[in-house]
Formats: sequence, structure tokens, C-alpha cells
Amino acid sequence: MTFRLTLLRHGQSEWQVGKYDDRDSRLTALGHVQATYLSERVTEMINEEQNINIYCSSLVRAKQSLQGIPIEYSVDDRLREAEFPVSCNLAQRDTAFDTTAQSSPSSSYLAFKRTVLEFLSEAATPGGQNCILMCHGGVIKTVFRILVGNDAVDFKVGNCSVSEIVWSNGRWKFKSINDLSHIPHQFAT
Repeated sequence: MTFRLTLLRHGQSEWQVGKYDDRDSRLTALGHVQATYLSERVTEMINEEQNINIYCSSLVRAKQSLQGIPIEYSVDDRLREAEFPVSCNLAQRDTAFDTTAQSSPSSSYLAFKRTVLEFLSEAATPGGQNCILMCHGGVIKTVFRILVGNDAVDFKVGNCSVSEIVWSNGRWKFKSINDLSHIPHQFAT
């Protein structure tokens, strides 16, 4: 059975550009432009496939990024961004290709990872409906780490990017990571 998990990152937020200290900030003007392009892309995806569930982080910037999507979605707090800088809390390797010599990720990251995994286990289950998740860079990269089984890797995930992962024949296939082809170059961040 095939199952598709599509991960969307929100548009540029006021917090990202240092305008506010509040991590639950709104989109910038550029973030709204990005979200418009993302809305067009997601609408095409929805029109191609009706068997889909959409889940969204409870943070304002994520919900604003879904404005214009012609389908209802569920809001889930477990898709919120971490309250700490995720990349500073990951495991580290002693050498580039020694997969056994790793420090452990922080307890904060492990708790965050458990929350993401709990959500995935309940909502995004192979055999169920395909899922679109509107969330944050830390959540998306944590999903990637869960699937590759390694907390010592990091990824680049741009604003309003689309990443698609498909479960088929007993394995996950990364169809796209950080796809920004729907965003004109001058608006990509």
C-alpha cells in the first residue's frame, strides 16, 4: 500500500527576521506572498487527490500560511516549533563518516522528537489517508531524522517549501526535500 506524507513549511515570519521576540509571530509581507504561491501548489495537490488529511501547527504563522486552501484542516499543538534552537541540541559525530561515534542529543530535543513521533504514529499512518502537514523547520527536519534513524544530520528547509515522502513496498522514499519550484526565485527565503 502506498502512503504519501507531504511536509509544508510556513512562510517567512516576523520572528525569523527579528522583528519580534514572540515565537508565535505573524507572517511578514514576504511571508504572505510566499503563502499565496504555496496555496496554489497545495490546491493543485488537493484537486488531484481527494483522499487527504491536512494538519496544521497551532502557531499563527502556520495557520496564516494555509489561508486560501480550499479544504478544512485540523490544528494540532504537537506540530508546533520547538521552544529551543534545534540544531544546537542534536547529536554530533566525532568524524564525518564514523556512524558509531556520536554524542547524544539533548533531553529537550529527545522530548520534542517524541512529541513529533507521537503525532506521526497517530495521524500519519501508512494504510490511512495521505497527509499534508503545515508546520515548521524543526518539525520537518525531525521527521527526516526519524525516518533516516540519525539525530546527527541536519537539513535545509526553506519558507513555504514542500517535501514529499512516500511509503511504498516497505520503505520510505524521499520524493522531494525543500522543493521551492512554486516560489519565484526573488521571493525564496
